[in-house]
Amino acid sequence: MVKHVWSILCRKTIVDSATNNISLIDVFEQLQAKVSLPQNKNIKLSIPFEYEVVNFWHKENTTNKVEIDIEITLMDPNNKTLKTFTNIVTIPDNMKRMRTILKIIGIPITTSGIYRFIVKYKEKDTNSYKQVAELPIEIKIEPSINNKVSKRISN
Repeated sequence: MVKHVWSILCRKTIVDSATNNISLIDVFEQLQAKVSLPQNKNIKLSIPFEYEVVNFWHKENTTNKVEIDIEITLMDPNNKTLKTFTNIVTIPDNMKRMRTILKIIGIPITTSGIYRFIVKYKEKDTNSYKQVAELPIEIKIEPSINNKVSKRISN
């Protein structure tokens, strides 16, 4: 059986090759973007921004390997699904702990407000996903006069 321990949003991670310790760089909760809003509401906007969703998993039994399906869904303030990421992870039989790092480029936006990354997983022998984390990020969209997109991260 696998347990989810924690999840976090950050700009990037650094894993020390000697100790396997992880450094979380620029953990954030808010993003401000100056965006030239299109007149056509059907045009999808995205902030060009690199970031990572990091999860830490713990396995109680080291005699068996465990395979899990991870699903991370980005929801906008109106509860609309903007993007879903899936990953299959195998935790080997000799490991108790596992980190998963999802590197993402760009965040789609629809309006200012609280966006949420919903983290779910299921083990291979089960049918339904279990939600284990909800990572909120406040995105403040400021109209821009020109067509340039700029961003500011708040920790």
